Amino acid sequence: MKTRSLSLNLLQLVFCAFLLFACQGKYDRLQFAGTYATVSEKSTATSTKPSKEETLFKDFINNFEKKKVPLEVTAEILREYQMNEKKFKKDLIDEKYASILPSLMNHKFSRRPMEANHYYYARIKETPHYTAVLYITVSEFAAYGKKSTKFANFKLVTFSPKGELIDEAYDLAHIGGPVAYAGVTIDATYTIHKKAYDYVYNKKINGNYDYENGVITGTHLKYTKQISITDNGEIDGNPTGIKPTKNVPKLKKSSI
Repeated sequence: MKTRSLSLNLLQLVFCAFLLFACQGKYDRLQFAGTYATVSEKSTATSTKPSKEETLFKDFINNFEKKKVPLEVTAEILREYQMNEKKFKKDLIDEKYASILPSLMNHKFSRRPMEANHYYYARIKETPHYTAVLYITVSEFAAYGKKSTKFANFKLVTFSPKGELIDEAYDLAHIGGPVAYAGVTIDATYTIHKKAYDYVYNKKINGNYDYENGVITGTHLKYTKQISITDNGEIDGNPTGIKPTKNVPKLKKSSI
């Protein structure tokens, strides 16, 4: 009888030990899974966190108001910026974005004393390959002994999705000075139609208009030009732009 009782007790001990071992193994597996999940989540969070450059570019682009085409920029619009900059103070582009758009600092390297402010105008197109924005620069030149002259220029810039500058057209439209001005219309296909004009004066000196003493009596159409954006973000027909960066996607060119 005692032998039978001892056998039962031994079996119970073995069974309890087996249950304890099984439970410990399950606990270890759960603990490992939880640790792996935590590490995996941290790894994912680290890999998806945007860099400082990407965050800066996103902030910069989001400051441009989305505007639909067709869009027209006339001499009157540019003149308003030229004559009343305080009205557009909230749209002033901060120089902290110069790493994204280096031309914001061009005036600091001018041979003539010059001041310039830059203003957000519009974000007109976003594709998987580029983003196109428009901004306005109001600059003032010292004219060495003469009254300084204010100019307003309308500019187009394209960026890659990573924030790399692809192309920039400095002089789509402009006003200021005694000689000429230009305006643009951007149609539904994003083709830019530029019209440049010369002023007509009532006086001439040696066959040329007397800008100093004459009075403007009208305008004369100097030339028209079409400018378009290619599929990779380059600006075709760019009048005074910069060369594209090495980061431009190699795509088939076609006006859009």
